Amino acid sequence: KRYPPAMSRILEVVPYVRHALKALSNHPFRDVLTRSIMLMQDGFSSRDSSHRLLRYWSSLEQLYVEADAKGRSNEKVLERVLFAEPDAALSKWKLEHIARLRNDYVHAGGPGDDLHHLCQFLRLLLSRHLNHWIFQGGDLANHAALLAYLKLPAQRSKLVEQKALIDRRIAFIDSQKPNKSK
Repeated sequence: KRYPPAMSRILEVVPYVRHALKALSNHPFRDVLTRSIMLMQDGFSSRDSSHRLLRYWSSLEQLYVEADAKGRSNEKVLERVLFAEPDAALSKWKLEHIARLRNDYVHAGGPGDDLHHLCQFLRLLLSRHLNHWIFQGGDLANHAALLAYLKLPAQRSKLVEQKALIDRRIAFIDSQKPNKSK
């Protein structure tokens, strides 16, 4: 109520929101994306930077860690979130720092002094990833398919090599099938 947004700005954003909600309505891993968005929103609405950072990180975990995983490894999140970052080395450094701050907050209750900037970085990264999966992940069968996709190598040459092995294995399996034309 103190700083209401301009109605013209709201009307500009409404079509994008409707488009996102439509894409999300039949999404194969809608529940995961919805929980991740809710965690992000909880962080976004918090005035406490430590809580915000914790919620943003939890949102990444929701998106990039199996639901039944016993321990939600920071390394697993880092490995999977970097697949699309343009400057993976810099993003990895920042995310490792965020993971340490998150652990400090969870285990010792102490906030860091650069939380605001890191929260902004994490919010923007998370927003990019959520938008990508909402609009580009609808062809994946489910959350497990997303995680399998992220486990694939990032280098094209390794993917080509792996594809050749998969094609060879499929050809072998097909050669073992009885010939129906006899």
